[in-house]
Amino acid sequence: MDDRLITIVEGPPPTFEAIHEGWVLGLSESSRPNQLVLTRLRTYNGQSLVERCYRAWHAQETINLEYRQSDGLINKVPIVAARNVRHPRAICCSCGCG
Repeated sequence: MDDRLITIVEGPPPTFEAIHEGWVLGLSESSRPNQLVLTRLRTYNGQSLVERCYRAWHAQETINLEYRQSDGLINKVPIVAARNVRHPRAICCSCGCG
């Protein structure tokens, strides 16, 4: 298993939304323009997903979200922020992607 890759194995492609949450907006403060978007994932173990992201970032490596697009092609986007969110019906993870 590649620890630098979070793969969506089932379900529809993720929906990427414009960011209106302050925790992700702070990441766009850089010398180069970034287009950051937010996606929410249902996961069995959100805390483990977030920890994998933190380990990659601590090692100054990129971690990617891999998913199948609606046309069947595989796409990868870098994850630049992640947080575990408890929801009454599921464990979710919010990911900022750039």
